Amino acid sequence: MTPAAGAAAGAATASVIATLDRLQAVEPRTAVVREPIVGTARRADCDPVVREALGAAVAQLTAAIGTDRSVGALAEELPDPATRDAVAALALVSALPAACAWVVERGVPEQVAWASVADVPRKLAVYGLHGTGVDWLSGVVAGRVLTVGRLQFERDVRVPAAGGELAGAPAWGVHIPEIGPLDPDACDDAFERAPALLEALTGTRAAAWTCTSWLLDPRLGGLLGPEANIVRFAGRFMLLPAVVPDPADTLAVAVHDAEADAGIGKFVFGASSLAEARRRRAVGRLQLGVLAHLDAGGHWYERDGVAPVARG
Repeated sequence: MTPAAGAAAGAATASVIATLDRLQAVEPRTAVVREPIVGTARRADCDPVVREALGAAVAQLTAAIGTDRSVGALAEELPDPATRDAVAALALVSALPAACAWVVERGVPEQVAWASVADVPRKLAVYGLHGTGVDWLSGVVAGRVLTVGRLQFERDVRVPAAGGELAGAPAWGVHIPEIGPLDPDACDDAFERAPALLEALTGTRAAAWTCTSWLLDPRLGGLLGPEANIVRFAGRFMLLPAVVPDPADTLAVAVHDAEADAGIGKFVFGASSLAEARRRRAVGRLQLGVLAHLDAGGHWYERDGVAPVARG
């Protein structure tokens, strides 16, 4: 490596460290992924194959900023799966300053921009690259998700076909990041602040909020009671009719159940699988209740909900 190339590589690593420092101030769990990401950056400094794959992955991600284009896999040219995953994680973090700049240029405060992209190290720390999925992580990099206070909002979605008069209307998706209790006052604040920021980002207005989540399974009300934060959150939405698989198609029914139950393991227990969740010691009404329901042969289901966007 020439001195000039070495200096450039060192500068790239320094840039990644600076990005991680900024993320750490927003999301403390960045510390969990800091060492492996910096280690991969240092490997790229001295390995031209890894460096080239990293450059291509970052270019792929930055080209998707502001679009609805799906990135798919990253660093596919690397034959070793572990190296491929490590480079993908590094590329996602490396692209975050460009993502923030694009969002800020459209009138979103810098603080909101960095809070939004902090979901990348958070998800990597809690669920890992494959437990989260590159689709979601690259969508955050592309500026499709804003974190406003307690909630996340996804731009450019549509009301599901079962949404009655609102079916097919422009909507903003609602997601719940892993950042603490689902406090009703904090949710009120997020819903109040988000429309202006989303309109600044997209230049368009949406008619409705949409949410697809296990949190909307109405049986949680019987488990937790009407005053529970989860139940009060679900009450914000009009529950759409359940999409029930054909009972004659046993494979479809099994997949439908398995996907929703796996989501319970992931989001209630922070586990990579339902089997892992079952091995953990359940604490609190929610964990104890969802496992008791599963142990009795029941299932949990993701449900769709819609709510109109209130205008001030």
